[in-house]
Amino acid sequence: MVLAVALIWHFMEAPNARRGLMAGLAMVLSVQLLYQNAFFVLAIGMAGAAVCFRRNQPRHAVAILSFGAAAALSLLPYISPIDHAQSWWIVNKTGITWTLFLNRMVEATGILAGVWLVLPIIAAWSGASYALKHRSRETTETQPDLLLFASTALVIGLTGFGIFIKLTGLPTQCWYYIPAMGFAVVCCDAILPRIHQQARLGVLMVAVIVGSLAFSTAIPNLKWRQTNGDWVAAEVSQKAGPNDLIIVHPWYYGLTFAYYYRGTAPWTTLPPLADYRFHRYDLLKTELQLTNAIEPVLDQVKTTLASGHRVWLVGQIPTPQSGAPPAALPPAPHGPQGWADQPYSDAWGAQLSYFLIHHITNAVPLIDASTNSINPMENMTVILVSGWHTPAQNGPP
Repeated sequence: MVLAVALIWHFMEAPNARRGLMAGLAMVLSVQLLYQNAFFVLAIGMAGAAVCFRRNQPRHAVAILSFGAAAALSLLPYISPIDHAQSWWIVNKTGITWTLFLNRMVEATGILAGVWLVLPIIAAWSGASYALKHRSRETTETQPDLLLFASTALVIGLTGFGIFIKLTGLPTQCWYYIPAMGFAVVCCDAILPRIHQQARLGVLMVAVIVGSLAFSTAIPNLKWRQTNGDWVAAEVSQKAGPNDLIIVHPWYYGLTFAYYYRGTAPWTTLPPLADYRFHRYDLLKTELQLTNAIEPVLDQVKTTLASGHRVWLVGQIPTPQSGAPPAALPPAPHGPQGWADQPYSDAWGAQLSYFLIHHITNAVPLIDASTNSINPMENMTVILVSGWHTPAQNGPP
């Protein structure tokens, strides 16, 4: 995407077939690598066309729009799969609010969140104001056409991306915003140092300071392991017998476990899914509509323990608690958050814990959640449970 921005401007400076081909190719590759880049391709296409019309160069404007059209046409094969995916993608659509957005920006940028939020506004306003006050020329010291191009692209690109994020209904993660941040950086860099010649040194100094702060805050995260699933799977592979049972929870931990596990014991998740190669939300959606989604797993647990074998609990299993049984949730979409799977996943974990505390005789933690630089999103524990008894009808022992 960064290359596409540069090549479009390169074409506008001195239009020719070779530069046009390179710019168009960059735009097509950009959307093929990440289809969300389509909003930024649209932005630079409209911004480039606006500048060309301002220069009274309609043929060049049409050429730039044709590059964007080629990128758009290259996305046609994905329309049907994306449309089909909406039938199950709803499981992940919990929505995004301004508060959640701000939290994600803080996660992504740390103490520099304010800079990231304010700087594009300043750049867009300053660049557009300056460009509109000066008559367009091919080359000038302050390059008003470049300022107009970058300002227009910045506003259209970030607005389009924001609307896209809102319409997806996804809660998003901090890394969702990296494409927008990269696009904003290029546009701001094209604007701010060119407003005033004296500003170049100031912008450079600010960039060095901001980069240094960002680097220092990033160092701890660079030391993170993104998962301990390889350690956990290796441990369980070595020690679990072929007649034992392994339960992985939450269900999406099953992807990592399936990748690393090499043992002989059967394993499953809550609820059981038929495919763990990638996130099969379509299969999960089917399970969310059942009233007894984890009953087959509980039956497996009972059979395994009653026969004298062991059950290995992998992932983030809630600590077993005595007391009233957890409330059963109605089938989706009538759950606490509609189709959202998180309340159901929590409920399934609580049901398993309640079931175990009323039936097992022994539970031994083998691997605790690590405090040694493991990404908390995939920091697994292992608990080994064994023994079986039928509790008295007046309550658990």
